[in-house]
Parts: sequence; C-alpha cells; structure tokens
Amino acid sequence: MQGLVQAMQTQAHTQAALQAQLEAQAYEVSSGQKYHFTSVQEVAANMNHPLRNHAAIEILMNNINISSSPDKCVWMSSADGSFSTKSAFRALRPHGVHRPSLLKIWNHTFNPRAALFGWRLLYRAVPTYDRISDCGIYLVSSCSCCSSPSIEDLDHLFLKGDLAVSLWDWARPLLHGQVFGSHITSTLWNIISTVNCNSAMGFISVYVVLLVVWEIWKYRCAKRFDSVHKPVGKIMADIRYAVSVAIQGVKFKHDCSAEYMAVLLSFGFKPTVKLKTPQIVRWIPPKQGVCLNVDGACKGNPGPCGGGGCLRNPAGEVLLSFSFFYGQGDSLLAEVRALIDGLRLAELHGLHVTVVYSNSLVLVQSFTHDKCPSWRCSWWWNLARSLLLQMHVGVDHIFREANRVADALATHACHTQHKSIFSSSSFPTSCKGPVVLDKSGLPSVRLL
Repeated sequence: MQGLVQAMQTQAHTQAALQAQLEAQAYEVSSGQKYHFTSVQEVAANMNHPLRNHAAIEILMNNINISSSPDKCVWMSSADGSFSTKSAFRALRPHGVHRPSLLKIWNHTFNPRAALFGWRLLYRAVPTYDRISDCGIYLVSSCSCCSSPSIEDLDHLFLKGDLAVSLWDWARPLLHGQVFGSHITSTLWNIISTVNCNSAMGFISVYVVLLVVWEIWKYRCAKRFDSVHKPVGKIMADIRYAVSVAIQGVKFKHDCSAEYMAVLLSFGFKPTVKLKTPQIVRWIPPKQGVCLNVDGACKGNPGPCGGGGCLRNPAGEVLLSFSFFYGQGDSLLAEVRALIDGLRLAELHGLHVTVVYSNSLVLVQSFTHDKCPSWRCSWWWNLARSLLLQMHVGVDHIFREANRVADALATHACHTQHKSIFSSSSFPTSCKGPVVLDKSGLPSVRLL
C-alpha cells in the first residue's frame, strides 16, 4: 500500500531535521560551502567535521545526546496512530462525488424526515409511477394531488400538480427569485446550492423547500392509501409553524436586507441575528524581557506555506525578525514551525523571551491541554513543547489585529519563497507599516 504508512523518526533522525533546519536558515561554514543532507548523528560522531567550524553548530553539538531507541511507526489515517484493517479500508475506499452544498439539508434543527426525503428526491429515489415503471412494474397511473386525472411522475407531482402549484406560489417570496425549471431535481438543487444558510433568508428558504416537497408526498400517500387529505391552508400553517420552531434555537451570523426582512415578517418569521460588538485590539508590549510574536501563512491549505515572527523589547523596537519559507504544508504546520524557529533564534542570540504570542487558537489550546492537534505536525509540535518547557515560557493567544507584524513576515515568506533573518535596520519594506502602528499603540477595531 504505497503512501499509507509514514514513520515517525527517532531522536537521531529528529536531530537530523534540526540540522536541516539550521541549514535552511542559511548557516554556512567559514569556507562558504553548504553541506546538504547531513545528519546530526554524523556530525556528532565526527569531531573534525567541517560543519563544526561554525560556532553556533558547535554549541548545539555539545548539547545533543543521540538516542538508540528504535523507530516508531505511526498510522496517519487514525486518531490514535494505530493501524487497523478498518482504518485502511476507510482510507482507500472511494467516497463518491464531493458535494458540500448537500450538507445544508442536514441541519440539526430541520425535521429529519423532511431532510431525508429531500435527499431521496435529489437522487430521484421516490417510488412514483415513472420510477416504478422504470423497474419493469407497470401500474395504473393517476395523480392523487390533482382534481383532473393526470399521469403521476416526479416532475408533475412536485412541480406541476394542483397542490404543488399552490404551495410553490405561496412560498415563492421566500425563494428570492429562484427560477423553477422543468425538473424537480435540478430545481431543488439550484435552490439549495445557491443560498447561504448562515443568513436567516437562506436557512428558511432551504427548510421551506424541504417541507413543501415533504408535505406534498404526505398528502399524496394519505389520499391514495387512506382516502383522507389535509386542506392546503392547514399545510401552509404547518410549514409556517415548523419553520418558526426551527429558527427559535438558531442565531444567524449574517443579517438580512430590509427587503428580505420584510418578507420574513410577512410570513410571521422573526429570526434572531447575532450582533457583533466592536472591540478595541492593540499590541501590548512586554513588561520585561522580550516578547515573541509568531504566525504562519499557507496559500491553499495544503499548499506553499511559510512562517514569520519578531522579537521586540518593552519599547516596541524590533530586535530580530525572521521570514522562513517551508515548502508544501498546511497552516498548522507553518504555525508550529514558526514557533520553533522563533524560540531557536532567541536562544541563539541570547535573548530572554518572557512571553510568546500567536493568533492560532488551535495551537495555543494544544499546549494548554498538552495534546497534539494533528499527526502531520506531531514531530514539530513535540519539539516546540520541549523548547517551551526548557525556556520556561508559555504561549498566549492574541487576535490577528495585534499580530500584524508576524502575519506580514509570514506572507512575505510565501511571496518570496526564501528564508531570511532581519535585524532592525534590514527590515522588509512591506512589513515596516505594522511595526510603526504597533509601536505607536494605534488600536484596531475587531467585531466579535
């Protein structure tokens, strides 16, 4: 199974990755020659190795203990890292066509029967006369939802029948100008795929469509098999009540326009919108020592990623900063590697870091709960945790508006695809603006 098993390296290989990181930071030997793909075990065993001529590498070599522990295999497709036939099957089996819009019908506040029937209708898996006849079973066809006898098929029953026309004409203002086609499946899909369920209008539109087709099917079955039927007005009242119950437990993120809100109120719907309150956010300098701000950036997630960070004193002056490109990866990997590089840079130059700031809440909470957030960054995360414990420093979460310098450096790394270390005099031009804003104490407004 090619590509299924990925091995976690031992501490010896771990130190090899440390060496690769040092080389990536453009540490060169005095002769000006770079040595690529050299393991730390090889350098540590050879006291005359050319890389030992560099003072920084020589200091690191003296503090390294090579472990002889065996390699440990970790299965990346399971949460606990253990391999099983079940996890292999889940990783290999085809998952079908990815349709994210289809997830809109599975909202927990929707009637599950209506949602399931909408899903069946999208796949034309409803036992109307045309679908039964396709299986070779021919019956007498008569639409139970029409006053005059008509042949029953999916499109007639849910779009052109007397009951369907009455319900769609009633619900049309809630569908904000959706055009009804000749096929119910394409019409239903067009409505579901174009609306935004984070707004009250989109949420209600999807639910009303599901309830309409569900009520049409219930009316058809009740009249055909039980010879009873519900008045159209009662069906509309039931749909209105079901929607009113559903929106009571939902706070929508996006507000509706005045026109859409007037339509909702005319139907008796009063959605609750979560109002965002403004909050003043600014970078706060450390009371003592040096603070480290780090951030990661990824173009595509996964895709080309990079990290950046800066070390500043209580006066807001940038002592050192870095902008490293990491190649292909995801955003979380870039965040962890940027944290490691910032801590290493501070330790290498003898700067005492008292606090580390990151705008990645996932990364901060992973260190708080001492739990790696992803296997893909587990090796780097364990190394970052060791450095934090060794330096007796914690990671605090800040908003992106207070981490503008590190964000600009990470973006700079993705654009240039280089690895650079900057002093206060050689700071990139594109990153000087956020430095001035932070140093002046100018706040930003964030909506929460």
